[in-house]
Amino acid sequence: MKKVFYSLLIFLLLPLFAQSPKRPQFLANQFIPEEIKTFFQFYPDIKYTVFFDDKVFDWKIDMTADLFFERTKKPKGQKSVTLYWAGGRLLPKEKLPNKENYWILQYDYE
Repeated sequence: MKKVFYSLLIFLLLPLFAQSPKRPQFLANQFIPEEIKTFFQFYPDIKYTVFFDDKVFDWKIDMTADLFFERTKKPKGQKSVTLYWAGGRLLPKEKLPNKENYWILQYDYE
């Protein structure tokens, strides 16, 4: 009976030890922080793709917008950029090591 109990306990606890404790696992966009979701509402005409990049441990945001030369005419194409959230700074990957040198774009007015 003890063998069965301990086998069951190990089986149930094994997934907890299989994941790295310092890197959270984000399985769906429902885990995107509220600050990022709010930012998306500021610019509804931009298409966003978001996922958590484990290599830099930050949110990677791909943005695509229509390219207009005159607002009264049809778009002439699209422009895309990939930025990282960087605590609200929206920076390219190469600027992440110096993110403290940049301002946060979104903050509370109190």
